Amino acid sequence: MKFPATQALEAFIKTEDEQSRLQEVFSQVQNPEDWRAAIDTEIDTNETSLAEVTEAVIFYTSTCPGFKHISGTKYRVRATGYRMGPAGDH
Repeated sequence: MKFPATQALEAFIKTEDEQSRLQEVFSQVQNPEDWRAAIDTEIDTNETSLAEVTEAVIFYTSTCPGFKHISGTKYRVRATGYRMGPAGDH
């Protein structure tokens, strides 16, 4: 039997493959000059799903991204970013 806290923690533990994929996705949306800065970029959902972007942004910044449909498969992604989020160094 696992304690509820253990089950919750296991949901956040990532394998090396999962971490690699999250890093790959996050690198597509992060600010190229400072990963801790706010996120404001465009993505193509033919390359990366909104769910993957959401998971990566939450994992790396502890903030939730917002999406706005631009056209076709293109979306604008915005997030507060690590620095101004709850885990930030502000």
